[in-house]
Amino acid sequence: MIDQPGKLYLGREFFPSSQQTADEPFTITLRDLITHAVCLGMTGTGKTGLGINVLEELLLQGIPLIIIDPKGDITNLALTFPAFAPYDFKPWLTEDEATHSRITLDELAVRTAQKWREGLAGSGIGPERVQALRDRASVRIFTPGSDSGMAVNLLQGLNPPAGDRTNRESPEPPDLQLRLDKILFSIYSAARMTLRTHRHHHHRGRWPCPRGCMR
Repeated sequence: MIDQPGKLYLGREFFPSSQQTADEPFTITLRDLITHAVCLGMTGTGKTGLGINVLEELLLQGIPLIIIDPKGDITNLALTFPAFAPYDFKPWLTEDEATHSRITLDELAVRTAQKWREGLAGSGIGPERVQALRDRASVRIFTPGSDSGMAVNLLQGLNPPAGDRTNRESPEPPDLQLRLDKILFSIYSAARMTLRTHRHHHHRGRWPCPRGCMR
């Protein structure tokens, strides 16, 4: 049984000497990931695949995830096709891949769908489990500096508050003043960190502190 509460299914143990696969599923417990984990290996050894496997298992356990993915591989978590239909795979394939295999794009889609169906079936994963993953995971992809996903606006909090701002003589409300102080402190801290990193050793100048930022 591959679905067990509190356990993450990673596959089945393979024995190179006999070229055989163990009958029992290989799992780790959620407690194994309480602190930190690292995955090391040479290029092409399956680090990304293992990482995606663990993340999918966590989603199946109902655990929400925040994933920082500079390379862009983990976004494949959004590609779950329980029906294993060729038309689901086709938009994610390219003409170059089909040409390299000397087949049409439609034929490549059929071949890819069959490959995924048979590969997952070999690990005891059928359409029902893929559907369960799709039902439990609501994927949101944020793309800073790009409009290919959900935009990230770090300065949205600096928008002026609603209301009449024409009277410059009236003092700022206390809550607004506190909010401005926090924003200024955050900007100052980030700028000061950058300055320390990039300035020359002979330069000892310091930036002035914005009003109220160090209170």
